Amino acid sequence: MRVGNDSITSRVKSFGLWHPDRFLQLTKFGPTYLEPDELSRLLEAHQTEYYRFLARRFLAGGSEKFWQYHTSALESGGERLEKIRLLKYACLELLKLVVNPGFASVRLYDRFRTSIAGKGKTIEDNQGAR
Repeated sequence: MRVGNDSITSRVKSFGLWHPDRFLQLTKFGPTYLEPDELSRLLEAHQTEYYRFLARRFLAGGSEKFWQYHTSALESGGERLEKIRLLKYACLELLKLVVNPGFASVRLYDRFRTSIAGKGKTIEDNQGAR
């Protein structure tokens, strides 16, 4: 069973490219095409989802290239990465891990799988090495 590989697609997917794109589309075109209350609701929902994603990457040790991408993507649309908001969501993610150890176990397993996949191995390959 192949877990994944270190292809360009898998590396790009881990950057969450659609997050800043969606946010910038909402801020640029939302006022023209959406009612103010709908725009406000969508911006808040997407911003929450985006910062949860960033917080998980922050806690997992996102690469310098990852942070450069998100910082410059937001700046290109006249926005900025809000460090206080990022810290708030990082604290919430940590709290989630402390309160729900089962969730933490699943996250650790996923991280292990990703680590193996990044080396181009399958779970069976790794088990066979024992």
